[in-house]
Amino acid sequence: MPTDVNGWVLHWNGPPIATNKSTQSILRGIQAYHMDNKGWSDIAYNFAVNQQGNVYELRGWDVKGAATSGRAPDGKRWNASSRAILFLIGEGQRPTFAALTEARKLIGMKPGKATPHQDASSTGTACPGPDLTEWARNFHPEPQQQDQPKEVPMTNAEAETKIAMFYKSILGHAPDSTGLQFWVDEVQDKGRTLGQVERAITNQALGKLRRDVEALQMLFKGHTADIDGLRALNKVGDGMTPDSAEVYADAVIDQIIERLES
Repeated sequence: MPTDVNGWVLHWNGPPIATNKSTQSILRGIQAYHMDNKGWSDIAYNFAVNQQGNVYELRGWDVKGAATSGRAPDGKRWNASSRAILFLIGEGQRPTFAALTEARKLIGMKPGKATPHQDASSTGTACPGPDLTEWARNFHPEPQQQDQPKEVPMTNAEAETKIAMFYKSILGHAPDSTGLQFWVDEVQDKGRTLGQVERAITNQALGKLRRDVEALQMLFKGHTADIDGLRALNKVGDGMTPDSAEVYADAVIDQIIERLES
């Protein structure tokens, strides 16, 4: 991406975001739509922020986005001169205090004017909704606690459903009763957020991957994993979304297997 990137464009999903799906599942669906229906090379946005305040790096800092067509007032194309943030909300949903706080931190890492998509669009759009539009037009002020929508306490059944979904999407299997109850207690009794649980389960998957790599090294070479392989593996999950960590992990293990078989 050119060095003259000097702004941000804020987007929302449009249709309401389902609360019974994991963030990585939602982003994977958006990515598939953009690639299969729009013909784009990847998901259109540079970053996403969910309602728990978790920031997901999509195209990232240095790859031009595809979410904002047209030209800015200075004549530059929006996609070339700004980075796009997707807030994981839709019609009838308000951004949480956590989402606004973390988005503001993200914008502060590369300071620039935040523009609501509807102010950048020449064809007309309601994106990113009234709350984010007002927030951007007011120069994205620090959110106040009263901006946090009141949430109905989660039931044990709702927590079980979402945690089981994390297990299936990240670990590839359903949780056993002991593991499921442990995480439900962490959420209901100890105040852990679903985002924190998602990250912890991702770390479990990475721990298993590490053991698999060490077992493969022992099987093929008769000794424990070398330091380069483990150092590469340590990068997995460091600032990555679970989806991008999974892709990276697959690449790492393929490289190690290829090296071991050579």
